[in-house]
Amino acid sequence: MTLLEAEAFKEIHRAWKRVGYPFGALTPSYATSIGASGDRPAALAELTGILLNDGIRLPLFGLRVCITPRERLMKTIMNKTPDQGKRIFAPEIAKVARGAMIGVVDGGTAARLNGVYTDAEASHWL
Repeated sequence: MTLLEAEAFKEIHRAWKRVGYPFGALTPSYATSIGASGDRPAALAELTGILLNDGIRLPLFGLRVCITPRERLMKTIMNKTPDQGKRIFAPEIAKVARGAMIGVVDGGTAARLNGVYTDAEASHWL
């Protein structure tokens, strides 16, 4: 059974890798089986971007902030080149996943965050 489990996790890892899982391997564990293993903020942000773009992964870009000592000014440098992106999964899957995430905010473990974040016009983000 242990060998079967190890093989199953190798197959799961191959499938996850296709959609952007950033790590070289999976550790067979309960946490991994429920999707709570190895998450990094950058990976979660990338997944959220894929879901918001209907299953299309757009290239990542970085922001760099420089503070000049003499003027004490802050300058933000953004390096971004336009790209069409790559379809990772169907828009229908992204829609279902977005709905599940919103469900967690509306009535699940993140319910206390519902309505906390707003934009400049005081509209809720979710």
